[in-house]
Amino acid sequence: MNDETTKLNEKLNSPDEVLSKTDPGDEVQRRFRYQHTYTALISIQMASGKISYKELLCELHEDILGIRNDGKFEGIQIKTKQISDGPFELEEESVVKSLLRFIKLYNEYPGSFKKFIFVSNCPTRNDETGKSLNNLINQAKNKKAHDPFKPGTLEKFFKSLCDKSNSSEQDVISVLSIIQVQQGPSIEDIESKILTDHLGKMTECSETPLPKLRIILDSIISHIYFSSSKRVENPLQDYLAFVNGNGQLLEKVYINTKRITIDKINNLITEPLTKNLFLSSRKGVPSENHSLTLTSDLMFYKMQCGLIEEDSIEIMDDLRASAETYILKNHYKTKNPTETLEQLDQIRTIVKNQAIESKSRSKLKGAPYGVIMLHDIEDRLEKLVESRHNMVYQTPYEILKGIVGILTNECKIAFSEVPPGGWKKNGSITTRENN
Repeated sequence: MNDETTKLNEKLNSPDEVLSKTDPGDEVQRRFRYQHTYTALISIQMASGKISYKELLCELHEDILGIRNDGKFEGIQIKTKQISDGPFELEEESVVKSLLRFIKLYNEYPGSFKKFIFVSNCPTRNDETGKSLNNLINQAKNKKAHDPFKPGTLEKFFKSLCDKSNSSEQDVISVLSIIQVQQGPSIEDIESKILTDHLGKMTECSETPLPKLRIILDSIISHIYFSSSKRVENPLQDYLAFVNGNGQLLEKVYINTKRITIDKINNLITEPLTKNLFLSSRKGVPSENHSLTLTSDLMFYKMQCGLIEEDSIEIMDDLRASAETYILKNHYKTKNPTETLEQLDQIRTIVKNQAIESKSRSKLKGAPYGVIMLHDIEDRLEKLVESRHNMVYQTPYEILKGIVGILTNECKIAFSEVPPGGWKKNGSITTRENN
């Protein structure tokens, strides 16, 4: 890829590149992003059958409920901290809050929970001291009646947990004995791990290029973000009413916004792979069941017919790919997909009109005009970004130029006259209706 598109693609594909590691606000966003991304990992494992959940319920950003196939629940808390601050210790506020949350769920819905999971991006202290969550859990699993926790600081913490939760010692022990501690990938590595070890290994995605896998993952994360951000007073209670048919209509609408189902995840995975709204590969060979416009081969051929240099065509193809990524990400992130598609249609119309006007002014009878036309289009798009940026919804110049490549590939733009017999490539012939 050339220098003109490198920075643009880094921003599109690496969310952390635009977040400061020292700014407190950005750090909060990085942690939220991790929690949503880890939930995306769980949802992908659920969809692939690696976890026996039928759906997830997003209560809050770090608070997830897995609904098992047997109807029971698993409560999941996702916590993050700086690796440099050391492992999680028992008396840290985030750990205590998670334990109290587990106890509260256990008491409010007796017999409903089979497991609780404490997930973190870094290790939890694992030794025999009173600061170790693992030590507390291990002793609870093997505890005999009236035997105190050891050392004494662990017993003291256990007593305080009973007091803060207003629960019996036996109930707290029952909760502790079904807690699992899991260390997830680091904040920096989690998305690449999901792409290579999970999403990329699903049968549907086995031949999907990495840029499109990133788009799919980002769409899942965005869906989870919106589900987690919806505030419902008591989502678990509403969910139980919903599945039992006892909930009011409004409650059903609200609780549906919190549910992450297998069908929804499968749709988010397969939709980009089956949609013909955007191109699906760069310079790939079309299959028997797909038209030529599913690859960038036609764009290459049409620009070559205009005697445009290979380097310029390569730049256009890189920008075309970046434009597809930009468009797809906007489509999946938006709360109003219809409005986003209407905006895209307006942008495409404006770009197409600029190209058609450029062609009519650049055409020289009997001489190639592709290079002149391309340069004129570039000038027009630069002026468009400067003076009419609201008309194209602040779309960057590089994306507008990439849309020229998309339109060229769709036979909406041409840089030369149509050759006899139509545009030919790989044995296929397009119609002569457009350009």
